[in-house]
Amino acid sequence: MLVAGAHQDPEYIAGYLGAYRLLVSDLLLLTMSEEPMADAARVRAVVEAVGR
Repeated sequence: MLVAGAHQDPEYIAGYLGAYRLLVSDLLLLTMSEEPMADAARVRAVVEAVGR
């Protein structure tokens, strides 16, 4: 399981070593995904980056 904050830059979660962490994980748990930490657009950007 990979735990990441939705307030983080999507490239930080999906890029560099994040891609490896995603590949070896069975589940991504996004924390801090509510206002004021992250809005719906930020959460959507993280989900799209992970999907790529």
